[in-house]
Amino acid sequence: MKLVRIVLKTTLCLFLLFGIITNQACSSKPVNADEITDNLFHALIEGDYLEYILSLPKDCRCSIKNENDFNAELANINEQFGEYEANSLKYWKTEVEFDSIAVFYKAKFSKQPQVIVKTFFENTDGNIKFIRLWIEP
Repeated sequence: MKLVRIVLKTTLCLFLLFGIITNQACSSKPVNADEITDNLFHALIEGDYLEYILSLPKDCRCSIKNENDFNAELANINEQFGEYEANSLKYWKTEVEFDSIAVFYKAKFSKQPQVIVKTFFENTDGNIKFIRLWIEP
């Protein structure tokens, strides 16, 4: 009977430990996620193409769209969501699936009271790399 209690207590402790480790891994966002998202989002919303490019991590700059595509995306955002409500971009949650990390934010616009801003990262052997920024209703 004493052996059964020891096995049960050990098993319970292992489950708790696994739960704590798993929860921290699933909810941890990249250290620079807020800074990258804030800089890119505000440069995009303000229509500042140069700042947008400079806000991208250096290894992502080669895949950036041209200024015409940037302006078209900005026009689409303005048409679909309206004016951005200043200082409304707030962290919401992080989701981790395999090597992909999605960091979610909420923002308010005049036509859409809640817009989701997603920043995607890739974890390759512990090296976290920015992939893209996405805005949706």
